[in-house]
Amino acid sequence: MKKSLMALVLLAVIPATLQAAQKPSQHVASGTIRFIGEITAPACSIKQLNEGIISNCFGINSANKSGQITTTLTNMPPELVSNVTTEIVNNNERFKNITISYK
Repeated sequence: MKKSLMALVLLAVIPATLQAAQKPSQHVASGTIRFIGEITAPACSIKQLNEGIISNCFGINSANKSGQITTTLTNMPPELVSNVTTEIVNNNERFKNITISYK
């Protein structure tokens, strides 16, 4: 029982200690997100069209059927629009590399 309690205390204290030990750094708008899981739908594509921004996603439409849904996005600054590319890994549709590039 004592060993279990000690292990729980260490698990609670170590992350806080490691975070406190980090030195302050400048904020940078970049990084890497790693996701492991199953892709259940393709990524949305967001494109500029004339003066507006159009979102094209796979989802459930108004007829309760799966399909492409195109939506006009209003009040979104163009700098938030990103490019999304999807690459199949080892010719297996269930494994993909998705790259999101921000301006």
